[in-house]
Formats: sequence, structure tokens, C-alpha cells
Amino acid sequence: MTNFDFKAVSGNGPSPPKVAFHTCSVVQYKLYIFGGLDDKKCVQNGLFCFDTSCNEWTELTRVESEASSKAGRFGGFRIYEAPKLSHHTANVIDERLIIFLGGWTGHKRSSDVYYYDTTENTWFQIQTRGEIPAGLSSHTSTLVSESELLIIGREGGVRTQRRSGDAFHFNVRTGVYKEAQMHVSSRSGHTANLVKTHLGKSYVLFVQGGRKGDNHQLIGRWNKKPEQGTVLGNDKIADPLSKWVACDKPTGRQHCVSVELNDRHLLFFGGETWSGVRNNVTNEVYILDCCKMKWHRPGENVWYIVMLKM
Repeated sequence: MTNFDFKAVSGNGPSPPKVAFHTCSVVQYKLYIFGGLDDKKCVQNGLFCFDTSCNEWTELTRVESEASSKAGRFGGFRIYEAPKLSHHTANVIDERLIIFLGGWTGHKRSSDVYYYDTTENTWFQIQTRGEIPAGLSSHTSTLVSESELLIIGREGGVRTQRRSGDAFHFNVRTGVYKEAQMHVSSRSGHTANLVKTHLGKSYVLFVQGGRKGDNHQLIGRWNKKPEQGTVLGNDKIADPLSKWVACDKPTGRQHCVSVELNDRHLLFFGGETWSGVRNNVTNEVYILDCCKMKWHRPGENVWYIVMLKM
């Protein structure tokens, strides 16, 4: 973590259009930007890859029928054009596959599941079964094992969540949804991360935002978490964090971005607050020490950004 200024990055090739409520997935040295709403509120299906090693964009929205004929890692049936989605989730598995779950199609909220194979440049739709939830959007899906996602929340309010369930497991290998036997507060546009806290050595799901008020929720317990790249080790975060200022926890907000810096530190950026004014988008940035439950913000006139160590 170093004190660099934020700055726009431009690259060669066809860059994605301006969108919101899209996803960005990191696979090795590449960023995969998918879906979202354009400035006319139309749902997009664009898939664009930004290769940080050569500063180049590539569009991957359509797949030629001559592309690899290999069966998908998780089965399902081949599709040759990316689905239109916004307010969906994206999870990377095996440093290769990106799982896209739920979202708004432009006509309805969906619980469909797709995956894109970044190596073979192929799309598949998983045939789902089991206790399939009502349409999902502005939910979270967190990888809690090598093949299992935990889905939390959705748009639609308390009655919708109580009627349709507020937490589900999804197994990407079997395509089975199963309602999770856990209590979850009604939320949408929240964040959910597996971290270590003051509760012990186990991992818990730290759920933040997505409702008025600033209360978080700790859900479940896991002895280990799936292999994922660590942005910063505990030894590397101590010094820069000492230059930040301890502060109160931020007010409640939606559509904030959370980044797992390591097993105990989360970085939160942006989002929309319930300030009662029309322009309620914020660019505030915080780091939370989940073991000590202490919040930090940059000092006056000091900005820090996280640089992924590829």
C-alpha cells in the first residue's frame, strides 16, 4: 500500500462503455468487466478484458461457434453470447472460471447462473435445481468452499425476503440451490466477506451495509476459506495503517465496494448513503480491522490506493 493519487487508466483496444452495477473480476493479470446499466438504464451484456501487463482492452461479448468444443468444468449448456445482466455477482474459481449469479435482466430479477471460462473463451449456463430462490439482484455471493457459494439478501424489502428466503447455498458443481438455515437481516446492495474477527481463529461472514443504520452482522463459522490472492500481509499493512486516522464507523450505505486486504483487514470505498439528498454518492474510503473492530480513514489531504501485487 503506497500513497499514490487516483488517476484514470487508458489502454489500447475497445474499452467498455460507461456502466454502473457491473462486476469486475481479477484473474491473474487481467480484469474482466461484465454487464451493468448504461446511462440510459439499459442492461448490457458486454464482457471486456483489461490486460494489466500490456495495458490493452479486448472485447469478449460474443464467442465464435468454432471456439473450443470441450465440455464445461461444471457442466451446463454452451451459449455463444454473454447474457444481459446488472446488479449480479461474480466469483472467481480455480483462477480460471468466473461464476455470474442472479441479477436484473431488463425484464425480471433472475436466479440463473452462468460461467465464463477465461482459458477456453467459452460461456455456459448451469442448469439449476433444488430450492431455487425468487429473483435475485443487489445480493452478495461469497465463496465459502471450493465449490459452494453463500447468497445473502436481495432487492424487494423485508416481506419479499421473508416470503422467499434471505440466504441460500449454491453448489456450482451440482447446480443445486438450498435455503440456508440462518437468520440474516434484510439487505440489498451490501457487502459480504469471509474474515477473522475477535471471535477466534475461525472465519465468519462479515456483512456490512445495504440497510439504513450502520449495524453489521456476523454470520456462520468456517475453519478455512478458499484459496484467494492476498493483497497485503499483516506485516505490510501495519506501517501505512499507522498513518491513517482512527474514526467512528461510517454511516449506513449501499453499493459500496469492499476489498479483502488480508484475513482481518477490509477496505471499503464509495457507495450511496441515506443522506436524504439527491446526490448521495460518496467517495469515502475506510479500512476496518475486523479483529479489533477499529475503523480508520486517511488523514487530511492524504489518499492511498491498493496496488495489487501481481
